[in-house]
Amino acid sequence: MDQEVIIKNLINNFSIPNLRSFLLLKGFEVLDNKVRTSDIESQKFKNVEEILQVGEINLEYQKLLVFAIKLSDLNERSSKKRQYEIAKKLLILFQIDAGLFFFYNDQKVFRFSFVYSVPF
Repeated sequence: MDQEVIIKNLINNFSIPNLRSFLLLKGFEVLDNKVRTSDIESQKFKNVEEILQVGEINLEYQKLLVFAIKLSDLNERSSKKRQYEIAKKLLILFQIDAGLFFFYNDQKVFRFSFVYSVPF
């Protein structure tokens, strides 16, 4: 499949297999690691259904990890803040400075975020 087809397929029909195809195209190692949601569970994150570590790539100074996070609600306005908080928790849990986060739901709606920590 060519690059344009893979990207259009990811955008128009979001799924984990389509995300993995995109990551392979971009040189990432594709993974299938389920993250225990108990590691980040709290009342604030009750809408998290599943977290997968789906890819990684070695950069010059560190690894960049890719996560797919299935949420029960992705359309409400306040969810952006909660998604950012989930991403921050995963950065801390995996002891990394940055990650790519794909938040999605059953309706194939998704939001893509690059989240990084700012050192003090």
